[in-house]
This record gives sequence, structure tokens and C-alpha cells, in this order.
Amino acid sequence: MDIGPVSLFDNVKSNKPADCVNLDFDDFVEIMSAYAQDKFSCKSDAPLICVTEFKDSRRSKANAMQSGMVVLDVDDHLTVDEVLDNLRHEGIAALLCSTASHRDDHHKFRVFIPLLEIADYDDHVLAWHVLNHAVADGKADPSKIGCESMFFVPGTYSGAPQVFEQIDGYSLSAGDWIGLVGSEADILAMAGKAPSAKRVVSRNENSRRLASLEITDSDLDLSRSRLVSDKALDLYRAPSGSYHHARYALLMSMAGRARQFGLVPSAEDLRSLFNQIDQEDGGHYQTSDYQNALLAEAKKVISNS
Repeated sequence: MDIGPVSLFDNVKSNKPADCVNLDFDDFVEIMSAYAQDKFSCKSDAPLICVTEFKDSRRSKANAMQSGMVVLDVDDHLTVDEVLDNLRHEGIAALLCSTASHRDDHHKFRVFIPLLEIADYDDHVLAWHVLNHAVADGKADPSKIGCESMFFVPGTYSGAPQVFEQIDGYSLSAGDWIGLVGSEADILAMAGKAPSAKRVVSRNENSRRLASLEITDSDLDLSRSRLVSDKALDLYRAPSGSYHHARYALLMSMAGRARQFGLVPSAEDLRSLFNQIDQEDGGHYQTSDYQNALLAEAKKVISNS
């Protein structure tokens, strides 16, 4: 899964990256794992990363254009086990790494969550809010919301118990995460932010117009449906992880796209679309047991969106 550019900095005072590489998530995990074995006397001795590439190679918010990964910085408001439970319960792919400040009685860690597609800055921020609530109960550090934020790589530190956990699961695009909540105004309201009145009115009017739409026959016809993106379909058919996670990610993507169009599909609608895909692929999930499991998954997706 391509997460796009990752910039590496020699130290916290660096304004220009020492290197910038395009990575997939497995490569990123492997690199972070290698750093986790390195011993550092203090965190200032470790290099840092930003999950973006900077225009003109100079680190600033204005120069951070896009990113393929959301990073949640959690500082003593939740435990590692609580966040791992959230990730596993929701089935979200992620990497969780403790920091140099992590202690048994003061949990300090970061959660790296890959996106299905590279997102522009604004969508990355909105997806951050959604994932913050889904994974960290809204308690991640809001000062680390932008992809221009710097993070020390994991390492081995004296007195700091190390946690390094990769969680297998599904990934969604920023747009699909946003769609699960609704409009930008809905997300900012959830996050306790107040967008401008003009923007709220515009978004709300658009939401009311979209809410008047209903699921149509074309939405439920795979050959014409706007609820199934080519990208999500490609990832389902060539998954980087288990087929179970890929199937769930596809259902989540359908539900997210429906919300973006102001539609509220039923679990049966999602199962019907999936069955059409499965029939094209040879009909692997057509037994009654599989159909019951699919309906249960679709109901979970609907409840989460």
C-alpha cells in the first residue's frame, strides 16, 4: 500500500530534510522496526520524520502539500492497550510505537495509520479528526494534526519500556473516512471546532439537498454504481493483507462514498453490491454461512458510519 513521501530530518532544528523517499506501508514498518532496535541516550539523538514532502525542500505548513498517512500522538490520556483494543475491534491497519518518554505509569506513543490514497492537506486534516475519534477517543494531541508535524523515530531508550505493534486490518482513503462522518462541518462539530458561519450554511444547504436523494437502481447495479470506486475494488482484489480485512475495507468504502452523496444504504444494499463483485470473481461467498457473515459485517459497517 503506497503511503507516498516520508521526509527524514537529522534533528529537531533541521529545516530541510536530509532525504525524502516514497514508501509503501510495509517498507515504512520495516524501516521503523530497524530504528526501534537502535539505542539512543536521549530522544534528541534520534532522527525525525514528517509524513509528507515539502515544496522547495523547506519544512513549513505552507509547503506541506499532501500525505498518505495519519499520525496520532497520544500523551498519557489513554493506555497502549486501550488504543490497541480500538484498532483491533475496528480492524484498522496501523503501526503503534512508544516514545522515549513512555513509562509504565505514563503512556506516550504514536499511531501511524496508512491511507488508501494520497490525500491533499485539507482532507488529511479532516481524516485526522475522524481517526482521532475512532482510534484515540478524540484524545490525540491536536497540535500534531498536520502532515508537516515532526516525529522522532522509535528507538531503544534506558528506562523506557518499548512497545512496537503492527496491527493488520483495512485502510480507507481520506475521502472515505470523511464520508463516514459526513460533511466538513459535521467533522469540525464532532471535533469541537467552529468553522465559519458562511461555510457551515453552504455545507448544510448542500447536505439537505443531498439528503433528499435516495438509493437508486443504478446505485445498486455494480456496472453503474457510484458507491464502488475503482481504487477500492483494486485493493479488494489484490489485498496486501487478509481477504477478511480487504472485504471489510470494501464495505466501509462503499458506506463512506454513500455518505458523501447523502445516501444511507442498508446492510442488504451493501451485501447486494458485494455479491455482484463476488459473482464476477467466481462466487466464493455464496453459501448461506458466508451470506450471514456478510450481512453481519455490513450491519457493523452501517452502525460505524
